[in-house]
Amino acid sequence: MTVPAALSGNDWAWLRTIVRERVEADGGAVSVVLDLSELEPGEQDTLRWLLGWKVTDVGRKRVTLERLDRELRRRVTDGISLRETLAALSGGVLADRRAERQSERARRAAEALAVHAELVALTASCPDMAAEHRVLAAAPPQPVLRVPAGSTAGTSKWPVYEAALRAAVLWFRKSAAGERVSAKELAGQAWRNTKRWTLPRQLAFTNLIQRQFEQAVDEADTEVRLRGPLTWVAEGTIADAAACRPWLSVPAQGLRALGYTTCAAHGILLIENLEAFERVCELPEVSERWLCVWGQGYVRDGVVRFLRSLDLPLAAWGDLDADGIRIITDVGARVGRPIRAVGMSTRLWQQGVKREQTPDQLHRGRVLAASLSASCTPDLRELAAAIATTGEGCEQETLYTEVLPTLGLELAKALADRP
Repeated sequence: MTVPAALSGNDWAWLRTIVRERVEADGGAVSVVLDLSELEPGEQDTLRWLLGWKVTDVGRKRVTLERLDRELRRRVTDGISLRETLAALSGGVLADRRAERQSERARRAAEALAVHAELVALTASCPDMAAEHRVLAAAPPQPVLRVPAGSTAGTSKWPVYEAALRAAVLWFRKSAAGERVSAKELAGQAWRNTKRWTLPRQLAFTNLIQRQFEQAVDEADTEVRLRGPLTWVAEGTIADAAACRPWLSVPAQGLRALGYTTCAAHGILLIENLEAFERVCELPEVSERWLCVWGQGYVRDGVVRFLRSLDLPLAAWGDLDADGIRIITDVGARVGRPIRAVGMSTRLWQQGVKREQTPDQLHRGRVLAASLSASCTPDLRELAAAIATTGEGCEQETLYTEVLPTLGLELAKALADRP
């Protein structure tokens, strides 16, 4: 289709932009608002000529698309309609975003109905899920799926609920068949992804099956690297975390399940990064009094369960960034007792060497720090608020000179300040 070449000129820019955007935003639109004050003089003259407006006509004016179509056919395009003209000018078919949104909503609603029906059938096939099946079947399916009232999953988030429900049904089937399943095997078969276990999913799953997670599924044992006044005796063999250099590596599950441990530490110091952990292990004033534990970045469940097993004050040293604050706050919540941050003052962050980051990384840091500033462990809230202004962070390894010489004293003060 050929349209007059003049329509590609600057004087017709309003047609190719404002009018086209209106038509594409809503395929059923009947009018468009044109603000003459926002148009170039040539565009204003073209509009006045096309629609018969006077020179004194100014400001915002609403024009029906039917009138635009009629005048374009009569005076410019020789019978070609407005929509055909706009499509030809854009080199393709006009979009209809309103229809697209309606289609997408319809698709999601149909998908939600199918998922609800699938889960109702899934729980109906599992006698151990009879109670959950009843509340799910009684809940009317909605375009936006919601956890049914009366569910024992203990979550308000549908994605968590659905995942936990699928895993629970599969776990009951395997248990009925006398099969023992690993956490990753269960995740892979239920969700097609072995790395999808999260704390909310674990909690919802354990609520549904009424078993402790570590009792219900097998997990590969987690290595724990330690240095400090702890000994582990298992089958006549003694492992001494104070004597081993540079540190002792033990299996977290084995440490809790086999033999017995004795620990004379004043508290536990969790350290985020490996090199920083090794540096702290070389400080007698710390490692002789505190049990130093490498956190391995995001602390794995095996390490958390080990920390729970020792009823000792808990401290942590991490990177001075939003993720470091998140990790320490998360550990405190998972262990279930207060955690004191050390070596992580706002002053150190202000004076420290900032890690090189992209604009996207800085934006993420600002957003995460802002969300943590009111909810993180109390002694890190000031730091979180400061990081929220820039998103910048300092890594532990750049702060050895400032932190290590006084770390023993800071830990002693943390103990003295305990209520």
